[in-house]
Amino acid sequence: MWGRVEFSQTSISYGEHDIIRYIHGDKTLAFVSCSKCGCTTHWESLSSDADQAMKLNYATSDFKIPPEIPVKLFDGAESWTYLD
Repeated sequence: MWGRVEFSQTSISYGEHDIIRYIHGDKTLAFVSCSKCGCTTHWESLSSDADQAMKLNYATSDFKIPPEIPVKLFDGAESWTYLD
């Protein structure tokens, strides 16, 4: 599950050689992945006009999703439909 997180409300820590940063095309986004397992942890905007937020892969964090946030399950492997 991915979600929008304000930079000011989160903290991501990793060693200098623990990540791989992938920047493609128009160079507006940086995709950040673990250098050991390859899992993408988050992506962040590289544009100076963008709001100061990032998208975080919640499966790679200790973030707990508050119960008041609706969660819709989507089958992106077979049916391409919502499961709820």
